[in-house]
Amino acid sequence: SNGKLGLLGQSGKVILEPNYTYLVWYDSLIHYGTENNEFFIFDYKSGTTYEHNFGKLMPQVNGLSFYVKDKKYGVVSSKGKLLISAQFDKVHGYRNNVALVEKNGKFGLIDENGKIVKAVNYTAYKNDKEGNYVLE
Repeated sequence: SNGKLGLLGQSGKVILEPNYTYLVWYDSLIHYGTENNEFFIFDYKSGTTYEHNFGKLMPQVNGLSFYVKDKKYGVVSSKGKLLISAQFDKVHGYRNNVALVEKNGKFGLIDENGKIVKAVNYTAYKNDKEGNYVLE
């Protein structure tokens, strides 16, 4: 409505009024915000809304999201809680419960809880036949 985004449920009930500049739906989580730097996560399953200050998020398959601050990437929970501060130069999507992260030309892995499980000390990576990240 008037260039703003909102959301209707399948029954036609308004879930989010059309007051937002962007809206991204991934699984049961809806990320949305305004031009006034107000950002929210709506959990469609529970009907709960969480406000956060990480800007537009990049949702992942496990409910976590990447965010960017000063050209560095970090990780936020599905409730907008900081899990890993913005420190990575690049991030690669989750595969088999881990995501590949890069910092200063080195690689490491983070798990589905946003914890570093392989230190960012490896000089290369590849993917095995199953698509898993293999650090070298």
